[in-house]
Parts: sequence; structure tokens; C-alpha cells
Amino acid sequence: GMRGALKTICYGTTIMPSTSKGIVSRFEPEDIPLKPKRLAAPEIEGKMPSISAILGATSDKVALKRWQQMMIRNMGIAGFRKWMGARVSSGTKFHSVMERLTREAYLGRLTHSNESILNEVDESARGYVQSALPLLRSFRMKREMEPLFERSLIHPNLMYQGRFDAVLPLEEGLTIIDWKTSSANSSIGNSMQNGENSLDKLFSYPSQMAAYVGAFNASIQFDQYPQIDRAFILVAHENGIEGNVVEMSGAHMDNAWSEWKSRVNSFWNTVNESDDKGESTVDLRY
Repeated sequence: GMRGALKTICYGTTIMPSTSKGIVSRFEPEDIPLKPKRLAAPEIEGKMPSISAILGATSDKVALKRWQQMMIRNMGIAGFRKWMGARVSSGTKFHSVMERLTREAYLGRLTHSNESILNEVDESARGYVQSALPLLRSFRMKREMEPLFERSLIHPNLMYQGRFDAVLPLEEGLTIIDWKTSSANSSIGNSMQNGENSLDKLFSYPSQMAAYVGAFNASIQFDQYPQIDRAFILVAHENGIEGNVVEMSGAHMDNAWSEWKSRVNSFWNTVNESDDKGESTVDLRY
């Protein structure tokens, strides 16, 4: 039918808002299995919303805002913005180091000592890399499939896009992995450092991982790879203590996929309502 104007979606909180522009205006979500028939990307007017926009629009923003307000009370708004900027920067450095080291591990070349590896790493990312190295060294990778790093992907039926950290040919099977950083002040840090290795402490991460897996499995772009039903969330700690591997497969993955689909539905219901009212901006900030 008629397509409305493209949308601007505002999400997050009023303290730290995010905006996505040029988003496709209407979409009726459908129920898609985790391993569907693979399809090519549809021709659409506008962009698909990102996984992070959908998560940002559908997560518990009350807790997020409360945490932001607490941080601002402690360090002031300028201090908080600076802290967030530093976290993003050290996270980016950490990710690029882990990609390089994971490639070396795949080729069987990760033989040098942790100390010599860490000497090469920027100080802001060093604790995270130290925390992640034992996890990386524990992986057993098969050589018959190339690992994939930092690839964009879309779900051709559910109309979202994202970018995963890595898909690795582990002995257990092809696995999507995501490196998360946890610092003393971050909301994830406290629970994980108390040795709690559980999915329910991970906020929207399981939904995010299911979103990657579902899109990887649905997209013709990856048809030379088997479909996936396993993901690892790898949490690295700023203070260097050994990181956590949280595995998602089986019922955990199925539940996370159902939760992700209900987030996608609620996101599109909101966007479609704004379309019915003739609004071009959807404001979901808290």
C-alpha cells in the first residue's frame, strides 16, 4: 500500500538521547523461526532500524536513567560525558586488538606470552585484553571454515540491521561471539565480578545475540556457512581478572529469540501508530 514519509526515531534517555534518521515508515512484523529459508535483502525505501535502536527503544529505560543520574551526581554531566567517551574509545581499541588476536589464534599463532602481548596494547584497553586472553586461549577452532569479523547483516523478513563482532568455527560448532567490556562503574560490572555467570544479569545482551543469530541464519549473504544456534557473550573486566564466557544455545537461545521478536513487534507497533497519526518523528526517550 501507500508508504508514509521516512521516520526519525529518538530513543534512550533525555540525558543521553540517540537518533536514527531515514527509517522505513511502516512494517507489519511476522513470526519467523530462528533458522528460516535464507533470503536476499528486500528493496526498501529508507533504512532498516538497527538492533541497538530497537533495543534502546524497548529496554528498561528507568534503570538506565537512574544509573545515569547517579553517575552525574558523582562526576557532573561533563565528567560523565567524558567518562562515556573514554569507555567508547577503550572499547573500540579492545575490539580491534581482540580481532587481531583471534585471527592469530585461528592460525595457531597465538604462542607468545600474555606479557609480551599486553606490552603492545594501549594502556586504556590493557586490563580488558588481559581479562579476555584466557578465554581466547581456551577456544579450539577448526580450520575448514574462515572466521568472519565485524560484518554487517540484515534480517530480510524482520527488517533490522546490525553488525556482529565475530563468527568463529569452534569445535562445538559455528558460534557468534560478542566481546563486552565491564568496568567498576558500569552496570554490568558489579554482578559479573561477583562470579555470577548468568544470563539474567546481562540486560538486553541475550536479545542482541539472538538478533544476530536470526539475521545470520536468514540472510542469503551467509549461505556458504551453516545456520547457527550458539552464541558466546564474552565479558572482559577492566581490572584484568579472568573474564566470563556466557554461552547461549538450546532453550536459552530459543527464549532470547522469542524475546527479541516481541521487542521487534513492539518497536514496529509504536512506529506504525505514529504513522497512523501522521507523525514523522517517533520520540521514545525516557
